[in-house]
This record gives sequence, structure tokens and C-alpha cells, in this order.
Amino acid sequence: MDASAEVRVSDHAFGLLDDGDLPIGTADHSNGLIIVMSAGALLYTGIDTGTVHVALTLTEPPGDVDASWEDVVEASVHAPRGRLRLDSPDHGPVPAVPLLSAAGPGWYRVRACVRGRDRHFDAVHDDPGEAYHLWVWPAPPVPASLIRTTDRCGAALRATPARRPPRQKSGQESGQESGQESGRRTGDRLDEAIRRATGRPLKE
Repeated sequence: MDASAEVRVSDHAFGLLDDGDLPIGTADHSNGLIIVMSAGALLYTGIDTGTVHVALTLTEPPGDVDASWEDVVEASVHAPRGRLRLDSPDHGPVPAVPLLSAAGPGWYRVRACVRGRDRHFDAVHDDPGEAYHLWVWPAPPVPASLIRTTDRCGAALRATPARRPPRQKSGQESGQESGQESGRRTGDRLDEAIRRATGRPLKE
């Protein structure tokens, strides 16, 4: 199944969130593109705020990678509630895109391809020429794979100190953690967490 949408970005991120959970305290940004959390993940964007184009394919990706993509990364994403959706930090789930976790609760593999992150880095832009293609399919968890790494945005993120990858948590643990993140839709909270994680200066 294929789908696409224009997604509103806030604080350098949009999400693949499991029932809206955002356990940002568990985030691991070490691959430079897919910020893996104990449940779900964020995609690290070049623009700070604006709109990016996202295409999705709910199947395993082809073996070949199109030469137009600048960074290509695969990572395992946990969806303990089985409600994984494309999500905007400010506006919530993107209604034009179906449920991504078709196989129910469990682990999924995500291949993320991106181009254009360097064009308007850290800017506010609604037509930045920044595009993503995400493949999502059920698969056991394995370490992240850096297939192609050519943009400066990803290189800078990978150069910052990495957190340890989050361990697999039960659905109950993830729910408790999510409850502690009561401000999960607050832009300031997300911005501060990502800036601290990536070593960028906090906004005044």
C-alpha cells in the first residue's frame, strides 16, 4: 500500500508515533535520521518548522536505492500498542495516511530515505524541497543500518554524543512512561528535549 501527505514539522521533527505516545526521554539519535524511542520514532528534519513531503510504502523496500536520495537509514521501531501512525507534533496523526502497524503490536522495520535537508537547515519554510520516502514492514528488531549518509544535517546529528538504544519495554511500561510525558504535544517541551539531545543551544 502506498500513501503520501504534506506533513507539518515542528522543532526539526515529525513522528511515527504509537497511539500518539512521545517518550522523548528514551530517544536515540545516533543514526542521524530516525530518532528511535522506546515506542515509536521521530524523523529528524532539516527545517525547524514548516511542511515536508512524505511518501509511505507498507512493504519491504527494493534492494536498490535510488540515487536521488541523500541519506538512507533503516532502524527497528517498537509499536507496543499496535497503533503506529504518521504524526505531526503540533497537529497529531495525519488523516490521509492509514495505520502503519498493519500486523498489530510488535516490532517494525523502517527504511527512511530523504533529500533536501541541507537546503534550508534550521529555517521556517513551507516549500523547502525536503522530501521523504518511508518503507514500513513487520520485522524482528535488529541494529540500525546506515545505507547512505551524504547530507550535512545527518552528519552533524551523528557527531553528537549518542544515547544508548532503548531496551524493549512491555506495553504497561510504555504506558507508564507515556503518562509521565504529560506535555507530549507541547512544542516547547519537544524543542527543548531535541536540542538537549543533539547538543544544540536552547532557545531563549
